[in-house]
Amino acid sequence: MKVCYITNVAVPGVEAQSFQVTAMSEAFFSVLGKDFLLISRKMKECPAVAPPFQWVRLPAPGRLPRSVRYILCFFQSLPHVVRFRPSVIMTRDIFFATAYRLLGFRVVYDMHKRFLTRIGDVLFRLIAKKLLITTVSESLQNYIASTYAIPKEKICLARNGVFLERFDAIDRVDARRQLTGRVPLLKDKKIILYSGTMSEGKGLDDITAMAERKKDVFFVIVGALHISTAGVVPSNVICLGHQEHQDVPLFLKAADVLLLPYSRSLGIWQTHSALKMFEYMASGTPIVASRLGAICEMLNESNAFLFEPESLESFEETLSYALEHTEEASQKAIQAYDDIHEFTWEKRVRRVLEYIKVSQESRSSR
Repeated sequence: MKVCYITNVAVPGVEAQSFQVTAMSEAFFSVLGKDFLLISRKMKECPAVAPPFQWVRLPAPGRLPRSVRYILCFFQSLPHVVRFRPSVIMTRDIFFATAYRLLGFRVVYDMHKRFLTRIGDVLFRLIAKKLLITTVSESLQNYIASTYAIPKEKICLARNGVFLERFDAIDRVDARRQLTGRVPLLKDKKIILYSGTMSEGKGLDDITAMAERKKDVFFVIVGALHISTAGVVPSNVICLGHQEHQDVPLFLKAADVLLLPYSRSLGIWQTHSALKMFEYMASGTPIVASRLGAICEMLNESNAFLFEPESLESFEETLSYALEHTEEASQKAIQAYDDIHEFTWEKRVRRVLEYIKVSQESRSSR
């Protein structure tokens, strides 16, 4: 089987979507070798990278309307697709899924969230029953089935993954030493860490409010802030900004507790399956998270500490309990680490390939 993955996202990039595409490409290559091709948009200042898989980087289109960028990217990608002659095309972009399906290609549409634009919803309604569909959470699978009248069994639930070996290679004591060496204020302090971009609904207000209540611990944010910080940030909140993704496991293993304090003001909270959640579980560090939406498909009372969203009292009580009951926290972290072994990137790719194979056999037998 030959698979071509097409995206309009700049790769490599700082967004989670860019990392997810890169991770899937690495996993596809580990399974398919030369029978895999990635086609992506190139960053304007593209770092020197030499991935093992075949990779076509399309010229950056500059400051053009989004719709024009998609059309341009499609026509730029078409000769490469025709030359590669894939058995199937996989994409997270509904425009590419629609265009290539209309040209007669078999297409897997990898859906990660509800459509936020009218045009995306319209295109999906027109073409959905002619696509193979994968998704990352059961709640999103249920949403697609009920909203678009597609049988649930025809939608492949393939959760996100993690590269476990990248976490296993890091010593926890050494990780702590490196972080406190970089930020001396953290030495001999409890470290509560959030990793990832911080935007609306992801808990910045709750973290700063909690920092005011718990002056004896430090709250560290590793990632870009895509939201304004109203007022003065407490002195025990340290924002390290964007970090290279290969360094994230070190930060996660250096912390005492990892936070996932999402709220319902995150527009896609019902179905959102954050990549950081899988990385948190792989780190073996205790997790404190909101009892919210698709988070509860992976995290539960056996592998994490859950609190009620939008309740500072519940957040504070749960965080304090996790910090005080270190043995229980350690056991939950071990359980989370054990649970995540079922969700590696290679296993996700193999699940997708099996879904494609079964769908092909079903179609051939009709």
